[in-house]
Amino acid sequence: MRYLYGLIVHHGTDNIGDDIQSLAAKQFLPQVDVYLDREHLNEVRSDGKIKVIMNGWFMRDPRNWPPSDAIDPLFISFHISPKSANKLTSSKSIKYFKKYEPIGCRDYYTLGLLRRKGVNAYFSGCLTLTLTSKTRRRSNEILLVDLHMKALKVIPLRILKSSTIITHYPSSLANKLAIIEQTIAMFTKTKFPPLYNLLRNSPWIPSRSLSTFKSQKISISKRLMIAERILKRYSKAKLVVTSRLHVALPCLAFNTPVIFVHWNLKDPRISPYLRYLNAYSLKEFKSKIHEIDWDNPKPNPNPNGIYKLRENLVKTVKKFIYNSY
Repeated sequence: MRYLYGLIVHHGTDNIGDDIQSLAAKQFLPQVDVYLDREHLNEVRSDGKIKVIMNGWFMRDPRNWPPSDAIDPLFISFHISPKSANKLTSSKSIKYFKKYEPIGCRDYYTLGLLRRKGVNAYFSGCLTLTLTSKTRRRSNEILLVDLHMKALKVIPLRILKSSTIITHYPSSLANKLAIIEQTIAMFTKTKFPPLYNLLRNSPWIPSRSLSTFKSQKISISKRLMIAERILKRYSKAKLVVTSRLHVALPCLAFNTPVIFVHWNLKDPRISPYLRYLNAYSLKEFKSKIHEIDWDNPKPNPNPNGIYKLRENLVKTVKKFIYNSY
């Protein structure tokens, strides 16, 4: 049987991280025959079966689950949103999962959720760990990506001045900048004017096309191009500091030094990856900020562990794709 190949894309979200997930799947497909909206997989119609890698976050509208029978899915790096957990673990949904066991889970939360319902599931890791780059030379760029405000405030001024601040949510750029201005004004303007002025005037996203990103108006091809551009920045960066796991994981794939700062390191959606990250709680980051060598960033720990996760992911996906003919 010859299959079509579908790529899950995201029309109703302003999170570029979703498009990075799409790129992680796209790299394995012989071709993309059809784009499939994550939120409307139940509406897919086709004369032939469509092979689809079901990775990433599911979903905003759980009423549209499970997917159409036209889809032949590989569940890998799969995450169930807590808000959608009841619907995605209904008896109908569990019956659907059992048809396609084992289910590869992106995190321990999803793994536990499915196993408690009797589904054969395992921890696969995230498909973004398989991303690759042809870049061999590093830039001197330090990227601060969606960094929590409490962490941003304690970074040394000389580092802020030489860093670039980026967000994965560019359509809400104006709101983000307004919040930053208000917060910095409240906490630092009187004590630390240079920091206030720096953030107020900072190019949150350097590319004009990124700052005008609108999820409902931009084409899928343009969204993916923007995601590729951001990934290229990560692959070349001297250091990335972030509070988003799905900034940190592509950096691990590229072997880019990354510092991960989060308010809840015990979150089961995060905990599987902490062994591979230079990770800090907000409190730890504040108290240990003076120990960070910004000029010669510390390498990521346990690179061999990342290699093993990536190897298993690649093997599983290629078996699914190339057994299609």
